[in-house]
Amino acid sequence: MWVRYNMAPWWARWLVTSAWMALWFLLFCWAVIQPRHHWWTPWPMWVVIAGLAGFGLLAAVPITLLTQPVVNTYATVLDGLTRPQRTAVARALRTEPIPTDPAVLTAAVRAADLARAYRNKVTPTRRRLGWVLIGIFAIALPVLEFLADRPQLALLYLALALVILVLQAGPEWIRRRRAPHLARLRAAAAADPQVAAAVAQTVSPAVPTPRERWLRVGLVVILAIGAGVAVGFLSHTSNRDCRTATAAARYISDQEDLLDARRIGPGGPDLAEYREWSDHLQRYADRVSEPGLGRHLQQIADLSATAVSIVEHARTPAAANDTTGILPRSYLTIVRRLIDTDTQMLKECTR
Repeated sequence: MWVRYNMAPWWARWLVTSAWMALWFLLFCWAVIQPRHHWWTPWPMWVVIAGLAGFGLLAAVPITLLTQPVVNTYATVLDGLTRPQRTAVARALRTEPIPTDPAVLTAAVRAADLARAYRNKVTPTRRRLGWVLIGIFAIALPVLEFLADRPQLALLYLALALVILVLQAGPEWIRRRRAPHLARLRAAAAADPQVAAAVAQTVSPAVPTPRERWLRVGLVVILAIGAGVAVGFLSHTSNRDCRTATAAARYISDQEDLLDARRIGPGGPDLAEYREWSDHLQRYADRVSEPGLGRHLQQIADLSATAVSIVEHARTPAAANDTTGILPRSYLTIVRRLIDTDTQMLKECTR
């Protein structure tokens, strides 16, 4: 029973709903973005946290407003009770002993009857639909996502299935477990004529108006569109660094002449080409904000600068008489390290 939640002030329910919405939006972004890229953003952590909090607070506003009619019905049941008495009502609905305060006993039985009335409004068709959704989210969709090598999205579907299962079966399990206790509560209320007369004044559950139904549909659509736009933006932003890394890797592979250790001496590519090559790689490193890719690109730029130094030394008159081949071997070692780093960097974007 959601008695304690419905007894809470509006701002408490708003904050709880906000935290719930922010959590699911975070999981949704992680599931959608993570299978293709690392989970990162170019902003500081406090900006990310503020964005999640802002989304949760805004999304929770219409949800809190749309659930207000249900809260009002419980407020009618609990009207006139003090805070300790309201706490006693929530406790009395869960466990023994039977309250001796007539007001608490009356409110507890009326709250239980109201919760039962809301439960009886759920049609068999809606219950069957719930089990169908559980089957889809727990079996069909996860299997497809695991086969498509998208385990994060499969885990998100399993989490959704678990939540629907708790919402579907949880209240029924709680009702059966507490049925003997609630029967004793009702027996105690029936034994007191004054309490029995008060309990007989039942509160009807709130019935959503056609306007409220359309507002709920619109809320779902707006949240879906908003989440999709946000994920698209994050995917584009997160992929930007990977596009830069891919461009750098393509630029390296296009400079085959500069990677050939046999051509570092006189007669090879102009020294200005080597310097421009290294400067270009440094500009790639400066454009990346993700730490992991940034380290790889900076290492590539540093290795290219070392390679340029070797070429400069190989073009000096003193190196013309070197017959040991030390400089070409050193250059080949640097190139191999650069290519290995380039390969590791690309794996960061594809795993």
